[in-house]
Amino acid sequence: MTEPRRLARLFLLLPAFAALLLCTPAPARQSATTPAGEKRVFHLTVTDSKGRLVLGVRRESVTAFDGGEPSEIVSFGAPDAPASIMFLVDTSSSAFGLGKDSPRLAILKSALPVFLELGNPSNEYFVTAFNQKPQILLEGSRDASAVLAAFDRLAGADLSGQTALNDALYLSLNKLALHPARKRVLVLFSDGQENESKYSSADVMRALKESDVIVYAVGLDLPGDDASFSYQGHLFMGGLAAETGGLAVFPQSVAAMKGSLAQIAYELRNQYEVSFAPSARAKGDGWHAVKFKLAAEPRDARGRKVKATLRARKGFYDAGAPRKR
Repeated sequence: MTEPRRLARLFLLLPAFAALLLCTPAPARQSATTPAGEKRVFHLTVTDSKGRLVLGVRRESVTAFDGGEPSEIVSFGAPDAPASIMFLVDTSSSAFGLGKDSPRLAILKSALPVFLELGNPSNEYFVTAFNQKPQILLEGSRDASAVLAAFDRLAGADLSGQTALNDALYLSLNKLALHPARKRVLVLFSDGQENESKYSSADVMRALKESDVIVYAVGLDLPGDDASFSYQGHLFMGGLAAETGGLAVFPQSVAAMKGSLAQIAYELRNQYEVSFAPSARAKGDGWHAVKFKLAAEPRDARGRKVKATLRARKGFYDAGAPRKR
């Protein structure tokens, strides 16, 4: 079966997710010669007001700004490139208080095959579980069955203990940095709580800003969870995603989890890859604040204008920029 037909069949099984897709023409791939000197590569996600992906955005419609100044875009396209993807799973007491009988674990394991089916077949996957310390369950594989087997081993892991979320994030970002993938992604499954780490939230945010990793934060909520307890976790997970141009979602059922993971997988295969020449000017700490804007509103298949939103990481540091102590 061809790839388009296989994907079409999967989307028929997910009517809730199908509504997220905006039927616009496929984008034409464009490229340009990279000028001498350093360039920066960003991945852009474009959605409409209902969160549906907008396809068919053209190079001439996008403008890059570095520190408020326009920057020359040297290449633009929508390559379906494989990614290095780290699944980081919170197995602490607050996330999986009932151990192997936790409904959260059942929801997660039921939905994960959807992500693997819709993802690029050449993606490389890593799986790390953590409570007060990390446990590597899969050290890099392109085999979907190996990923599923790693999640099966969660039932035998220590689903209890404190939550060293910051330490696990810091470790995962460093690990992804060792892999020369075109796109690096961290998918965090957690309630967002933290009570055990040596690294601070500020350390994690600095590491995020220094990386090119896209974070997708997936909540492990259930109906009836303490709203005040969940709020802080949601806030932290949303901040991680927003800093990197990713997305934070909080599904509470198998169907919702399948829809969320399908959305993320499809999004990763339909992001725009933009490289631009950075400004020589930066803040005193070496930080470049980057924004992208659409010069014109894209149109849907019926020719109607679409109110679109761009998501991308918020900037980058110059190489060797000093850290504040």
